[in-house]
Formats: sequence, structure tokens, C-alpha cells
Amino acid sequence: MQEALAANEPLAKAYDLKEELRQIWKQPSKAAATEHREQWMRSALASDVGPLV
Repeated sequence: MQEALAANEPLAKAYDLKEELRQIWKQPSKAAATEHREQWMRSALASDVGPLV
């Protein structure tokens, strides 16, 4: 899987962001989840992956 992701950087970014987004549900509080979501949104916008922007 790592070779496939390395061959396609946008796909790798999207996969990493998908995995990071899943972490919202593991946050200990609503405030922590909100902060995690905000950070995720900043990362998604900075990723330059069209569908995420």
C-alpha cells in the first residue's frame, strides 16, 4: 500500500486526511473534537487536493 501511495501524492494526502478525520470521534470532549475538526479543515485546505479544498 505504501508504494501505491508514494506513487500518487494526492491520493496519499487524501488517505492521510481521511484517517485523521476519523480521529474526531475519539476526542475526549466536544471542545477537543471541535479543535481537531478545525485543525483538520486547515490541513485539508493546505493539502491542495481539489475535492478537499
